[in-house]
Amino acid sequence: MSSLQHTPPPAKATNIKITVPKSLSDMDIPQTLCSDNTSINTSKRYNKRRLQSPPAPPSPDSKPVDSDSDLRTLLESWKKEHDEHVNKLYAQQSSMLDKLVAEIADLKLQNSSIQTVNLEIKGSMEYINTSFEDMRQQVDTLRKENRAYKNCINELENKIQDLQQSTRSSCVVFRNIPTKENETISDLSTIVEKVSTAVNMPLSKLEIRDVYRLPGKKGAAGPIITEFQTVHTKNQLITNVRNYNKKQPKGDTLNTHNIGFTGNQQPIYVAEHLPSSMRKLFFRAREFAKNQNYMFCWIKHGNIFLRKETGAQQILIKSERCLTNLVTNLLTQ
Repeated sequence: MSSLQHTPPPAKATNIKITVPKSLSDMDIPQTLCSDNTSINTSKRYNKRRLQSPPAPPSPDSKPVDSDSDLRTLLESWKKEHDEHVNKLYAQQSSMLDKLVAEIADLKLQNSSIQTVNLEIKGSMEYINTSFEDMRQQVDTLRKENRAYKNCINELENKIQDLQQSTRSSCVVFRNIPTKENETISDLSTIVEKVSTAVNMPLSKLEIRDVYRLPGKKGAAGPIITEFQTVHTKNQLITNVRNYNKKQPKGDTLNTHNIGFTGNQQPIYVAEHLPSSMRKLFFRAREFAKNQNYMFCWIKHGNIFLRKETGAQQILIKSERCLTNLVTNLLTQ
């Protein structure tokens, strides 16, 4: 097969002026005919020159195709490169797809394990909730029982205090009276008689049912406990002692000199004989009265009373809870 040559480039165009004829008069027709003949002759000369000119040389960048085999080789080479590129892309996509499939399978496995764990947690939470409800009910029951037990204990304590107070309803305690060597019941009875006489209430030994001295702290005389025949005698003696102390100047209340003791003058205190629990409560009440500016704190018939000021209502103190409630009321005011 003959080799293919590039088509020669077109010849340079000549300057041909095409004049559009105007409508002419009869006098201009010969001139127009001459002009047309000139144009035709010029075109013929151009075509003749074009046929006689040699073809243009091929471009240096162009690569001529010599045969069909070269074209086939080029096509096969291009196809091979294309196939390789496609295969490479396919391999990359296959690898990425395999990774995605593996990751999805991993995620499914993790999701399955998470679901299993969630189910276990859910079961545990349900068990905990059930146990919590049971425990809360048990705690509520225990609280109710504890409240009932506390109320029962308070009632029992009050009954015990009432019993102790009833057994001591006619007892009086004398404090700060010096002791004697080899002191006897007769000596103690004489001291009680002297105290009653000092407060203008003479008593006989027949009105004393029992008398004894409790052991005191180291270096201090113990209190003298006296039980009278009647509660009235006890109450009258305490009233007389209070009235006597009110009439005496400060620092000259009932003391050891009034009952015949020599030496240092010591005040004598006379009060109802209270159980230990009531004594502690009375101590708390006096502290409360001092801190909260209550003017009066006293015991009468085994009961503790507080009074804010003269003419104010008296307050019965049965337990420390009463003092706590008073403090709370003062804070909320």
